[in-house]
Amino acid sequence: MVETPVSKSALKRSSGSVDSIGVGDVETGQASVTKPPKMVCVKIKPKDK
Repeated sequence: MVETPVSKSALKRSSGSVDSIGVGDVETGQASVTKPPKMVCVKIKPKDK
């Protein structure tokens, strides 16, 4: 029973962090390679320039 909430918390935190930071995707590696190969380019902040 204790493992269930812990797992959920860790998963939620990971998702929120990657979405909020954006750069976290590259650090996680899994999300970057599994989903957004082009998102990484957009994360470079081309709009900032």
